[in-house]
Amino acid sequence: MKPKRKPRPRREWKYLTRSHLHHDAVTGLEVEDDGRCFYTCSMDGKVIIADLDTTQLIHTFDSLGSRLSCLSRAGPVLLTASEEGFVYHLDVRCGKYLRRINSQQESVLCMASVKEASQYVTGG
Repeated sequence: MKPKRKPRPRREWKYLTRSHLHHDAVTGLEVEDDGRCFYTCSMDGKVIIADLDTTQLIHTFDSLGSRLSCLSRAGPVLLTASEEGFVYHLDVRCGKYLRRINSQQESVLCMASVKEASQYVTGG
């Protein structure tokens, strides 16, 4: 006789609409390791930090001045990239903009980071 398996916890997938947190297409999404919050970037130029369970807004980074195409999390630093080739470094612990780096000449379409954002790769 086979042992009974424990039922897996039910997972709910949330769909982020343009009107809820962003006013344009969501182009990047990362979930915090502990499952408490998530990070999104959008073509509207905003980065949003929100509660995963309630989707309530925790913090917004506005006015980055670019259409954002992707993001990557590395420790306390969130990297987001733009169609203009810039990479923005944001501190998610205190909600501060750290810096902007001109990464490449064309749009950044994907990105990965290591070692708490001290190293990252971009692709276009």
